[in-house]
Amino acid sequence: TRPVAGVHVVLHRIGPDTAGPVDSVRTARDGSYRFRYRWSGDSSLYIVSARYHGIAYFTAPLRQRDVASPDGDVLVFDTTSRPFPLEVRGRHFVLARGTGSVPRVFDVFEIANDSTLTLVAGSGGYTWETLLPSGALRPSAGGGDVPSQAVVFAEGRARVAAPFSPGIKQVVLSYELAGGTLSIPVDAPTGVLEVLLEEGTGSVLRRGPLQRQEDVSLEGRRFQRYLGQNVPRGSVVELTLAGGGFGRELTRLLPIALAAVVLVLGVAYGRRKLASQSVGPVPLSAYSTSELAGAVAAIDALRERPDADPALLAFLDSRRAELMAALRDALARGRGAG
Repeated sequence: TRPVAGVHVVLHRIGPDTAGPVDSVRTARDGSYRFRYRWSGDSSLYIVSARYHGIAYFTAPLRQRDVASPDGDVLVFDTTSRPFPLEVRGRHFVLARGTGSVPRVFDVFEIANDSTLTLVAGSGGYTWETLLPSGALRPSAGGGDVPSQAVVFAEGRARVAAPFSPGIKQVVLSYELAGGTLSIPVDAPTGVLEVLLEEGTGSVLRRGPLQRQEDVSLEGRRFQRYLGQNVPRGSVVELTLAGGGFGRELTRLLPIALAAVVLVLGVAYGRRKLASQSVGPVPLSAYSTSELAGAVAAIDALRERPDADPALLAFLDSRRAELMAALRDALARGRGAG
């Protein structure tokens, strides 16, 4: 690492009442910066962002009254458009019952960049792609770490144009299904492959690399759960569909649940590595301040959506309260960022 001078850094406050930037400054010759802020010590958090070569980077939440290096360091990275493989750390396929006639599923990927470079789109126009099931209709994207406008669907594939900085990004795809069966192709080695089927929506014809786990509950609905680890490229999971699709309410709520369920409900999803001996629920107390604060920030953004209705807002408010309670406990214990 080396210091970077002249970078514009911004201090942000995240609180139960308001959230937004409160101050900004440019880094000195030695890469340092300095802010003064009023630390409330309760439910408010501060983070610092920096934009480098057009890419935004963030610190973990500032957890103390006085913060210095390394907690206040903002790591920025050089960029490259030369393609290199990104790792599929986890993939989570969710099929739920609704009132419509056409089933719609959510396909959630955890994509890891284990290099020291931020990958940006080159001449091909995208940084990562995946093969869609052959029966996927009207695909869309949104609800993860990649904006919907950065995903293009063409030639039976989803192609992401957004940059991938070192670390993990969540890509959330959804599509409707045609026909009575579905084959889920695995076109890249996958660390964790999870399939959740709500009772009455279908069953697994061919598990391939998957093993049946204990059922889980999501928003009062019971799901069959199948899990595989270190799944090789070329594997296929086949499902038979029982009919029925997403109702309007579930279509709105499930993307939010997928984005935050790992923190809200304690189900072990792909942001936390799964070992064979620990595939059960993970309590909120097991997550770091940065993970909890990230979920709060994501929910705050979702609450500002112009199409949010009262049912959606009630859902978000209840989940935010749970997260904030866990976050306050984490800050009181002084747990580090994960």
